[in-house]
Amino acid sequence: MELAAYVPVHSCSQCGESYTGEEAETIRHEAVCRHRGVLTPAEIRALRREHGMSRAGFSRLTGFGEATLARWERGEVIQNTSSDSFLRLLTSETVLRRLSSLTRYEDKLGREFSMVFHSLENDWASALVRYQEFPELFGTTERVNLLNAIGGALFWDVQQVFWSDLMLRLTRLTDAPKSAGKDNLTVRRLPDLCEDPDLREAVEGLVRAAVDATAFARDWRNRRIGHSDLARAIDPSPEPLKEATLKKAKAALDAVHAVLDTISGRLLGKGIANEVNTRPRARVFMAYASQLVEAVQFVDSAIDPSGEKPITDQAAAEAFLQKLHRRPTWHNTRQVFELREAARRFPINAHETNPGY
Repeated sequence: MELAAYVPVHSCSQCGESYTGEEAETIRHEAVCRHRGVLTPAEIRALRREHGMSRAGFSRLTGFGEATLARWERGEVIQNTSSDSFLRLLTSETVLRRLSSLTRYEDKLGREFSMVFHSLENDWASALVRYQEFPELFGTTERVNLLNAIGGALFWDVQQVFWSDLMLRLTRLTDAPKSAGKDNLTVRRLPDLCEDPDLREAVEGLVRAAVDATAFARDWRNRRIGHSDLARAIDPSPEPLKEATLKKAKAALDAVHAVLDTISGRLLGKGIANEVNTRPRARVFMAYASQLVEAVQFVDSAIDPSGEKPITDQAAAEAFLQKLHRRPTWHNTRQVFELREAARRFPINAHETNPGY
């Protein structure tokens, strides 16, 4: 296969020979990189410098050898597609932050401790996001009514899945270090990783508190979510499940946070904020749903200000289409009927469920 690239050519004024220089080699190399779909040397240098890193620091962060990075940046070697894909991930601030924090943890905690701690912190943060999303969807009667109008059976399932997922996340954070002969990622591993006796003792106490705080979730996991308790199915008066509320879920998350925060403050010199800033997916969904409902209700009120005309009023539909300069075909008229039917399906003040941004 031949690749074409425009390169500067120099000529000797004395002998007439033509030759190319370093600039031409750079252009040729970049043409090959673009053909193969990988970053060029200039783009790799720009990526590193954009984050204010030396080559040594970038090497330490990514795991690529410093000499390898130097060869890529000088155009001596072209990176393979796997390495290039990893480099492209670093254009994401989220990925870079996580890698940076993991490297910082490893410097202070060592490899095993840092990997366990970092993974637990991510699992706790994910559980906190799930906790925050649940009331954003189901926290008020108005929001539940709106979701019921959109698809009650579907969102009932979503509610059950969200709640079960939150219970499972709480139990995984505080499960035993081993189950069925397999090692588990859990805060109960952290005390043994603390070399300082005083810190180990403090963490042990906090871990016990976290295990106790998640006992209700473990009961739900063991007797309803992970297994189906026979007594609950056939006994006329079985032992009830332990009370599970959002308040208890938050207390459990706070207890796990106390474990992580204590270790972080003592060994990393900085605590962990008891909050997670992420894209508000549930709030955005509710906002869009509320805006859509408000829009169709507004159109319905424009078609029938009195609210007394039947949804299938042909004259009202045709008058509305005429205002829009649309022909009153059967297709267009039916769309007006369907829009009005949708508007009447929702609660009158559905837009008030909009939780805002």
